[in-house]
Amino acid sequence: MLIVAAGTRQKEECGHNGKSCNGLILRPIGFLLVAIIIFSSFYLYIYDREKANLSEQKQLAGLIFKRGKICSVPDPIAIGVIKKFNGTLEIITDNNLSSRYPFRQIKRMLEWGIPRIRIGKNDYILNEYKEVFSIPTKDEPSAVLYVSEKRDAKGSATDIIIKLVEHPSQRIIFDEIWEKEPYSVSVNIYCPNYRSFPTPEQQPRKILMDALGFNSNIPKTSLETPKITTSRNKYISAEIVSITKGGETHDMERRRLKYDFYKENKRLYHHLRFNQNCPPGTGWDGLSSLDKLTMGWPFMINGKAYYPGKQEHYNSICSDDYVYLYYVATSSSNFHLIIRKRTLSDFQELWSYSISFPKSISEDARYKSFKIKSIKNTDSQYLIKLTDQHSGAIITLKADLN
Repeated sequence: MLIVAAGTRQKEECGHNGKSCNGLILRPIGFLLVAIIIFSSFYLYIYDREKANLSEQKQLAGLIFKRGKICSVPDPIAIGVIKKFNGTLEIITDNNLSSRYPFRQIKRMLEWGIPRIRIGKNDYILNEYKEVFSIPTKDEPSAVLYVSEKRDAKGSATDIIIKLVEHPSQRIIFDEIWEKEPYSVSVNIYCPNYRSFPTPEQQPRKILMDALGFNSNIPKTSLETPKITTSRNKYISAEIVSITKGGETHDMERRRLKYDFYKENKRLYHHLRFNQNCPPGTGWDGLSSLDKLTMGWPFMINGKAYYPGKQEHYNSICSDDYVYLYYVATSSSNFHLIIRKRTLSDFQELWSYSISFPKSISEDARYKSFKIKSIKNTDSQYLIKLTDQHSGAIITLKADLN
């Protein structure tokens, strides 16, 4: 259009001066280029829609054409359904697979409705409180999902390969490859369409759930999604009973826990550092967690691993048949003790509170340095003794907890 405008201006000036001008060809060239662009766009509009698979056609809605090669590979379809799916899906990945979503998101996949996911020697299950817990494997899975990546000479991931095999028959239900489109740099785009956070109708979630029988008329007596309930913090203010000095500091704690012995007995040191009064094998375990980056540390009880979610800091104190999980947060004028009471038998949550107390208790206090040294319950009142391991201050709080 700029060329057309330039040619039109030139023609007007030539007519005004009454002289012949060279270069009047600009105007027709401009019109020719406009016609070529319109025709090319129309051609690409038709071509893309004829060649595109169903997913690409949906993404082309509202667009003229796709910048880059159109994906004509058919959307993946499972050739069958796992027979007698017992609810356990085992996922096996290659060593290079460090962050391939959605298969790294154990909790999200359980929320899709898969009753049990096996990784390594542990089975992950979603309980009625929408929390993940794991137990050692026992029976054989009825389906095994293999996830791997192809990589180029530079080590960058290119293709995603996903295969579902029925067990023990070894029947291949699907074996699909998603190829990375060459022009996608900052955002990975694959052919056919692949989503890291897929909806029920997007891949690879759809083909997996189809193959497991969730989108068919197969009876699903053993595939019911667990009931989900949620709980929220109750907010209260605590009464400060006393503030004294002489509490255990970080250096004192290290000496008490034999910090020099840390390298020889790392697990024992870790257990004592984050879990007070808890028996061996009970408490936060941040050393061997498979999925602690996405689900947080597991809390171990008698070989079971519970995942209550990511915490600001991981601390616990056991008392009788209960465990209190806690950390301290901060605001402009207050500290906030976030504390949850759970049973040690089945990790059931009894209550959750955010207990606030003023920062003015100590100018040197650090919210990351607070540790609960004791907690006592008399009727509905709790006496909580906190130690600030930065300053050594001991703060006793009284709070009414139902």
